[in-house]
Amino acid sequence: MRNRLAVPLVAVVLGIVVVLALGAFVLGRFGPSEAGTYVEPVVVGDWMYYSSRPDESSLYRMKTDGSSTARMAEGSVISICSDGTWIYYSSTNGVFKIMPDGSSNTKLDDSWADSINVAGDWLYFAMSYGDKRNIIKVSNSGSGRQELNQDFSADVKVAAGSVYYRSVDDGHSIYRIGIDGTGRTKLNSEGSWDMTVAGDWIFYRSDIDSGLYRMRTDGSDRAKVCADYPSFIQARGEWVYYSSGHDDWNVTRVRPDGSGRQKLNGDHSKHLCVAGDWIYYYNEGADPGFYKMKTDGTGRTKLD
Repeated sequence: MRNRLAVPLVAVVLGIVVVLALGAFVLGRFGPSEAGTYVEPVVVGDWMYYSSRPDESSLYRMKTDGSSTARMAEGSVISICSDGTWIYYSSTNGVFKIMPDGSSNTKLDDSWADSINVAGDWLYFAMSYGDKRNIIKVSNSGSGRQELNQDFSADVKVAAGSVYYRSVDDGHSIYRIGIDGTGRTKLNSEGSWDMTVAGDWIFYRSDIDSGLYRMRTDGSDRAKVCADYPSFIQARGEWVYYSSGHDDWNVTRVRPDGSGRQKLNGDHSKHLCVAGDWIYYYNEGADPGFYKMKTDGTGRTKLD
């Protein structure tokens, strides 16, 4: 009887060990904000394009006043971007482009792609599934597919003729390459999360103390901006916007020199998108859903 009980007990213990080890691997490789799926919406004109959690993260659109909600495409959306003419998105079905009215949905690549960027006639993204997680470049017609690097890459950003990314293989340090994949340059030596590029500056959360940091796009003039735990970082004009992990994920803004820090709302805010004079975000707290407010925190309005 004792031996019969011992076998299932050992199996249960081994199963728990495997689950814990897998969880540690996921958090170690991807970090806390990548263990789940976070998809920032995109605003083009009077429309917002987003993934709908109630509908298995399918691609949706609605007007920025909260009206005219409609599904555009099925499939669990991973990333969205736009060039003003087309909406580009990746899902578990591949990489697609679709017209803003939902027509002409066209598959461009079979990849599960993260951090899609569009620059000119090209899309840039990191592979989000499989043994190889490097950066891919493909034309907006789906031709000319190229591999730009060999790093396990994340947080891809394209700006001013360069591609910036976080190298998971090198402790989540930030690197830069040219849009042709040449000139690979290491910019820092610390775990760097939720990176964004604005003008001559890169903003990110540092593993050193979880604060908001900045450095120039050549890696120089690194400085701490403030002590918050920032996520969903976006920089627009004279301000850096983010959800503050030190303040229940409320939207906060601060100037790049660290001055003028302001809490803008009281919502548990994720998926930030700053467009024009407005901030769009998903409230995961009381009365959840998409909201918008002005960049000074006024005009808070629920959209769905």
